[in-house]
Amino acid sequence: MSPEKNTAMRHATLKQIVYRLSAFAAIVAILTPFLNAISTRYVPGDSDGATPILEGLSILHGNYLLHGWSISLDSFWTLDSMFNAFMIKAVGFGPSLLTLVPSFIAALVIALAVLLAYKAENGLLGLVGPFIVLVCLALPSPDLSFFLLQGPWHVATTLYALLAFMILAKWRTWAGAAVASLILAIALLGDLLILDFGITAIIFAAIVAMLRERKFSAGAKTFLAGLLSMPLAICLRLIADALGTFEIVNRNLPLKLSQITSNIGFLANRIPAMFGVGSISSAPTNSDLPLEIGHIFMLILVATAVLYSMGNTIFCIFKGNSDKLDIKYWHLNDILMLGILADIVTYIVGATSNNTQYTKYLDPGVIFAVILTARVITSLLIHIFNNNNTSDSTVPTSEGGLNLAFSSLPKPSAPISSNDIYADFMTPAQPASFSNYDFFPGFGVQQTVVEPNLTPVYQDRLQISKPQMASIGHRARSYGNSDGQSGALHLKYYAETKGSRRSGFQAGSGVGRGHLKKATKSIPLFPVALLILVSLVITCIAGAVQVRNEMNLPTASQPVKGLISFLEAHHLDLGVGAYWVSSIVTVESKGEVTIRPVTNAAADKLRRYGRQSSLSWYQGKQFQFFIYNLYQPWRKVNTVSAEKTYGPPEKTLTYGPYEILIWPKPIEVSLVLPPIKNPLNLIFRN
Repeated sequence: MSPEKNTAMRHATLKQIVYRLSAFAAIVAILTPFLNAISTRYVPGDSDGATPILEGLSILHGNYLLHGWSISLDSFWTLDSMFNAFMIKAVGFGPSLLTLVPSFIAALVIALAVLLAYKAENGLLGLVGPFIVLVCLALPSPDLSFFLLQGPWHVATTLYALLAFMILAKWRTWAGAAVASLILAIALLGDLLILDFGITAIIFAAIVAMLRERKFSAGAKTFLAGLLSMPLAICLRLIADALGTFEIVNRNLPLKLSQITSNIGFLANRIPAMFGVGSISSAPTNSDLPLEIGHIFMLILVATAVLYSMGNTIFCIFKGNSDKLDIKYWHLNDILMLGILADIVTYIVGATSNNTQYTKYLDPGVIFAVILTARVITSLLIHIFNNNNTSDSTVPTSEGGLNLAFSSLPKPSAPISSNDIYADFMTPAQPASFSNYDFFPGFGVQQTVVEPNLTPVYQDRLQISKPQMASIGHRARSYGNSDGQSGALHLKYYAETKGSRRSGFQAGSGVGRGHLKKATKSIPLFPVALLILVSLVITCIAGAVQVRNEMNLPTASQPVKGLISFLEAHHLDLGVGAYWVSSIVTVESKGEVTIRPVTNAAADKLRRYGRQSSLSWYQGKQFQFFIYNLYQPWRKVNTVSAEKTYGPPEKTLTYGPYEILIWPKPIEVSLVLPPIKNPLNLIFRN
């Protein structure tokens, strides 16, 4: 390829990168405040959401490895905590982070999903995928708002998984596999769940690719990227341990057959509710029947697309890839589809009770399903419209021109050269036009050489002149492929239409009046396309109305705000208490009132809470008071355990459901923690 063409290709590629990065940044900038406004209606915030903010604050103060912390396997150290550190630097430490950071992460996920769903080479039809993504995720139903827009509920983990998926599917090189493996390993350091819906999906998708293509190399890079991410994460953890990082504490996972069976049944409610059909009791709702009907259309599209992808993948495993589609397209679809299945298994096994908040485990699967649907529906519409635009017809050309017919041809296994031309002898004819079709520049006949130019720029017209045709005829005679038809040329070459359908054309020059024949049969799927587009419009209207209703809801109330004012009025600014009233007060008060979590130990005496806490919070500190919620019992952290630890209090204050105990002298907290047996302890129960 000439230097000029190389330069043009680099400029075109750079331009595409700039455009996509600009679009990504614009989507994030627009969606972050928009989603944050929705989030404030649903998310009052709690200590689970406050903990990664405090981790981020520690990182921002220079404790990058969270030395001295004790955290479980879902530490979110390399995930939400990093985003919190960034946001604290940008906007400051405070309660606004409880909704702003999850909204920012969700905006990043949606922007990446838009790019994964966009098909730039297909004009307006290529925008259908991003439209579906925005309708489903940027106009979320009440339940999806509740579970998507608060953290740390594995949405940042999903972001890392999508990055790895994209690299493995589209950047199919060893360097790309190494980068994807590193991303997965970094995510694994912060959240073990990526092992389920990320790494497991990638490994199985690699095996599927090998089976579909009937060769090991088709999935080798993907397989090794997923497999090696686990030892790489272990190595990174060992390095962090040597430098001084947080301690991983015990996490019990009780597995009970009856609960697993119940969780399978819950899917019939949980999944539709995430798309606005029905509701989950833990999320505030503001929906009525007309809005649910609109959401039903999208739920049907999503379910159909996922089931179709599953069926198509199973078919191709047994029959092979007969359609010869580019692996960069279907490999990503397979990873997404397997990620959905893995995530459903995560929910079925990981939800250890009937608590509806375990629906958070379905966040990744819902996001994957939306992206997969966007890609499948876009491809279907492109297929429908292209087939209808290439129905049988005859387009006159000049006298003695070329008789052309498009037909499905195998995808070339190697770069196309002049050797791919076969032709019979011919006589000179009038110039003929390849019109009404869009080819890559360079997909023409230039003397005796045909070159593909794989830049995503199209031209509408391609002409073959008399000298070029005569040159082809000369080469044809040298091949000795004459079929005895005087004055006939049969030219076969590969091209690719705007619809991304790999195809080819055959051309013949005759002595009569030439014509251009579009040979692909029209298929009666236009009503299907119309139904899909109408469904999308209805769903968009329903989503817009739903969001308008959500904006009319009051901001979610945070009960600890009044408690903070009460404590400040009594000059109480440093205490200990039950987990659910500790870290949230610290964040809501911007650190003006600090409460550290404690839990019961042997003989019901209080000690440092060994999970989601830092040693520096307790070491050398003396506390003024103890607090807990009378109506939210937690681990026997109450008046009984407080008196067993510190004796009878001098004063007891009550504010709403909160009871506050004060002793004559400041109190200290025991730093002794139980030994760590196993970071993940599986408990099997009948």
